[in-house]
Amino acid sequence: MKNIECFGHRGAAGHEPGNTLLSIKCGLELGADWIEVDVHAAGTHLAVIHDETLEKSTNGFGLVKTKPWDYVRSLDAGKGQKIPTLREVIDCVDRRAGLVIEIKNHDAASLVVTEIHNAIFNRGWKYKQFIVSSLNYMELQLIQCYDPQIRIALITGGIAADYAKIAEQIGAYSLVADRSSITHQLVEEVHVRGLKIVAGGVDTEQEYLLMESMDVDGVVTDYPDRVISWRFIRYAESSLLTLS
Repeated sequence: MKNIECFGHRGAAGHEPGNTLLSIKCGLELGADWIEVDVHAAGTHLAVIHDETLEKSTNGFGLVKTKPWDYVRSLDAGKGQKIPTLREVIDCVDRRAGLVIEIKNHDAASLVVTEIHNAIFNRGWKYKQFIVSSLNYMELQLIQCYDPQIRIALITGGIAADYAKIAEQIGAYSLVADRSSITHQLVEEVHVRGLKIVAGGVDTEQEYLLMESMDVDGVVTDYPDRVISWRFIRYAESSLLTLS
């Protein structure tokens, strides 16, 4: 049976405030194979936060990229947590899992590559432990221009038609699509092109089993503990069937 990889969405966003160090530590403790975070370029910093505005996930206001960094750092991102930098996230994960960095805005590619290089050349990380993802294929192309050894993943925007072809054209390692848009045909097309496919928004056992039947390579979840449990149960069942 295929080992479906578990991607902890913003750490473990179902348990702790997403994209905080608290959530990331939780995702690691629950056994996620990969930790997924979002980054926005904020001047010379890479802020780990999902939205371009501060209102939704903090007690601040305004656009992340237009606010002074001291102000951004002073905000409460939930349970007293601060908005971390990408470097802080890398240090927190510390190679205990792979790290998926989703670029949310423009002008972040060069900063992301700098942090990945710092981790690889100075902190013992390996290229295969990073994936850079985005809806914006131009940002992904920039990543490839800066360093073609960095794996990239194209995120689909809604209906996944034609995304497999685009992902192959830009040299992507994988395609990330919401579970609702994944079909057997899409998975087959992605695999034929030599790519992996990851399903987003998989938080229930029914959703997990459906994605397993679709032959996806990984699932993104707010609850890594659930996915790890389901995966173990399915592996155990498969082993028992093999022995019988």
